[in-house]
Amino acid sequence: MNLQKRAGLYLAGILMCILSAFLYVDNSVYAEDNFTLNYSEVSMFTFQTVKLEVQENNVTGKKVSVEEYNKKLEEFNQLIQNSSVAFGSLIKANPEQYGFDCYCLEVSFESDNEKVLVSTDGVVSASPQISESTTATVSAKYVYRSFKGDSNGTLTCFVTYDNGKILGNDVVASGLTSYYFLSTTYTFGNVEWSVDNENVATVSSEGLLTTKAYGTVTIEVTVTDGDIQNTIIKKVKVSDPKFKKNMEALAVGGSFELEISGIYDESVKTYSSSKSKCVSVSKEGLVYSLKKTSKDVTITAVVDGRKITMTIKVTNPKFSRGEANPILLVKGKKLKLTVKGIIDGLSKVKYSSDKTDIATVTKAGRVKAKKYGSCYIVAEVDHKIVKINCAVGKKKAIKALKAAYSVYGCPYSQPKRMLTGYYDCSSLAWRSYRTCGIYVGNYKGKWASTAAEECKYLFGKHKRVSYKGCKTKKLRPGDLVFYSGWTNGRFRNITHVAIYVANDTLIEANWPNGVREASYSNNKKYIVGIGRPVK
Repeated sequence: MNLQKRAGLYLAGILMCILSAFLYVDNSVYAEDNFTLNYSEVSMFTFQTVKLEVQENNVTGKKVSVEEYNKKLEEFNQLIQNSSVAFGSLIKANPEQYGFDCYCLEVSFESDNEKVLVSTDGVVSASPQISESTTATVSAKYVYRSFKGDSNGTLTCFVTYDNGKILGNDVVASGLTSYYFLSTTYTFGNVEWSVDNENVATVSSEGLLTTKAYGTVTIEVTVTDGDIQNTIIKKVKVSDPKFKKNMEALAVGGSFELEISGIYDESVKTYSSSKSKCVSVSKEGLVYSLKKTSKDVTITAVVDGRKITMTIKVTNPKFSRGEANPILLVKGKKLKLTVKGIIDGLSKVKYSSDKTDIATVTKAGRVKAKKYGSCYIVAEVDHKIVKINCAVGKKKAIKALKAAYSVYGCPYSQPKRMLTGYYDCSSLAWRSYRTCGIYVGNYKGKWASTAAEECKYLFGKHKRVSYKGCKTKKLRPGDLVFYSGWTNGRFRNITHVAIYVANDTLIEANWPNGVREASYSNNKKYIVGIGRPVK
């Protein structure tokens, strides 16, 4: 071959290489975002399946099987091998112009949860072992092969298997509406809502429950996917809350627990008061009257979503006998209790005796003394319990006690102990008994004996009950109780005297309180003698 012909061939090769550079479109590998899974997230119930597939976006050429692609690859390599260097480069740069415009995609699947299975062709299913909500990440690893270049990557789908729960209130009051919904949103399937008793409640296609009457209803959700179904149920109780009373009288200091009918143990209740400074209500429904008010108080309860109310009228009952005014009866006598400050037709008063052998009481409040001793007459009025001290004694002892209570509240004074309206401990005892003709100590004198002289007198007359404090059941109304607070050189070092009334109660004159009631048991250890003027 002459030099001129060789130069022509060389020039033609250079031109073909240049031309191939101009004809080259895109020989780069396809980017990862050109490949996606048909689902990135799915939620299913146990018996459902889904087939995952890798989708090619903007990928040109014909998709062929791996076997077909490998066969084409052999042809491609053979053609290049049999071509000149220049022509082989042109074929590599533009394979589609020479019939090599195909590609193949190799995909393998894998689950990170052994309870969520995936087949080689991408079918995801649940293991029979699943008994509760389960999640998994299913990976699809792909390899893209084409005559322009190869690429690979991993795509993922988040899978949830959940048979589902119906969420919403367990108890709803009748006449209300309440939304219910599934704990999961299924990717596949038709969802239908229903109830088993439309006389109790109905449900819409969106899960809105409308309650009608007291009872229990079962909400059912059926998810249908082809030939398979998943059924989810929830029992809802429909309450019909009402206060057992719409109006109630409540005494100051009294309390009661609200009673609501037509509810369940699971019912949700909240309470409030229109005047909480006068009538309070606890979160448990205990109503307590704090102070008197002339205005009605409204107690509101929200029960299972429904608001109900009741009216409280506050009373301030005052009995004809009570604090600092006990029932003082001679055996066999009667006394009628009365009460003021209550509401006719609304307030209720109930009487009882804690010791019917001592005294009885009728429904109308008539007390009858039966036997010497002490008891309580118990009055229940407008949810308040009032315990009234009751003493049953001999005529003269009861008369002495009445005399002592007639000067209740008078001031204490030793210098003025015999003046009208003033008392010390011993003058109170002496002057009280003088009203019934008994002189304790200073016989028929005009000046009261000291407490020590009174005790010495009673003990000398064999009118002793005890040398020290004893149980109250041994005492009788009118007994004189003597105390020693220090050594004073007098009989048994006595420094104080009080009159026993009933039920651990004394009446005495003491500094600085004057004539008032006291507790027998509080200073029992200082007692050095108990006498009984009336035997």
